[in-house]
Amino acid sequence: MDKKLCLTVDGGGSSLRAILFDENFGIRGQGLAGGVNTNYTTEADARANVRRCLEQVFSGTGAQTGAAGKAVTARAGPAGKAVIARADSANGGTPADEKAAAFAKTAATVVAAFAPAAGTPVEIDKLYVVFIGNVDFLLDELRGFAAVREVKRLSEPETGLMAGAMWRSGIVALAGTGTNFSLTQGKRAAAPRRAEQRRYVVGGWGPVLGDEGSGAIIGQKAVRAAIAGQEGWGEPTLMLDLIRRDWRLKDDWDMVEMVYQSPSPFRKVASLTRLVAEAADAGDAAARRILAEAGQSIAVQIQCLIDRFEIPPEDFRLVCCGGVWKTHPLIYETFCCRLAETSPGLTIRKPRFEQIMAGPAFEMLDRLGGDETEQNLARAADRLAGFFPDFIIRW
Repeated sequence: MDKKLCLTVDGGGSSLRAILFDENFGIRGQGLAGGVNTNYTTEADARANVRRCLEQVFSGTGAQTGAAGKAVTARAGPAGKAVIARADSANGGTPADEKAAAFAKTAATVVAAFAPAAGTPVEIDKLYVVFIGNVDFLLDELRGFAAVREVKRLSEPETGLMAGAMWRSGIVALAGTGTNFSLTQGKRAAAPRRAEQRRYVVGGWGPVLGDEGSGAIIGQKAVRAAIAGQEGWGEPTLMLDLIRRDWRLKDDWDMVEMVYQSPSPFRKVASLTRLVAEAADAGDAAARRILAEAGQSIAVQIQCLIDRFEIPPEDFRLVCCGGVWKTHPLIYETFCCRLAETSPGLTIRKPRFEQIMAGPAFEMLDRLGGDETEQNLARAADRLAGFFPDFIIRW
């Protein structure tokens, strides 16, 4: 393989994504599988999802696979496995998106004329990874597919800032299957990229202890409102009929089995967010209230973050990340209205790219040589959009 390869990986509660790309930003492989956060799924499912995702990524690289589906030819290390040379964990992940289906069309497709001979070792120069769960699941499986020279661990705030706005500092409002609201401070490109950054977080407690504004909580509120309406102690809601339709219920009591026997009950109820949006569009009062409450709750937590710390003017900016924001405009509108009242000077931006794009964004910024003016960042984002059009966020 003549060109340097990078692998970027984003694993969370709802899905695991990966993109293999070269130094010219040509996509060499892609993968999409289920979630890996064991707060929402089992360890066995998480491991299986990692394996499925990597098999898709490397399906066209020429790596030979054994009976277990693992590649058996890579740069040899102990026991014939590929070597992961160095794991830089100084930026370890933060505990806490529902992902869009941008991979659906090309998930298992290798593009950019990438067809080495069978058995050719795959060497990856750098792995960019945010993995909300046990990252060893990923590293263990990856050894069977490729040799990796450097691993750059990223936190969710870092990936949100970089993929969302190509910023190194600022506030991230991450609302997906779970929620996490963070401030990353730094001296932009003038300081070392890790050494002088400080992180501050509100939320990230998981669906039992917190996660207000998340897909899991929106889904819980939806199913509870549906049950209350069905039993007569709450207002009737269209959400009940939509749950019956999408879950194919023969009896309303089947919801009990659907949720409690699911290996990922919180992810199961989080899948109802689209139904809440559908009901809201039809004018359902309960659904609209749930969505407005989500936006309000996220705004309250962001304001708490702002009030708790002295935020330098250059960091008084926010980017929204995660699948919840795509659910319905009412969430974002309520959120912005509340913060316009409490923090009128705050810059709020919708994200430019999916979080999986943090790796390509970091690679693109390295080429700016520290000259990260807003104009140059905008040009860099436009270039990335040309290379990765399927990962542009539009909501």
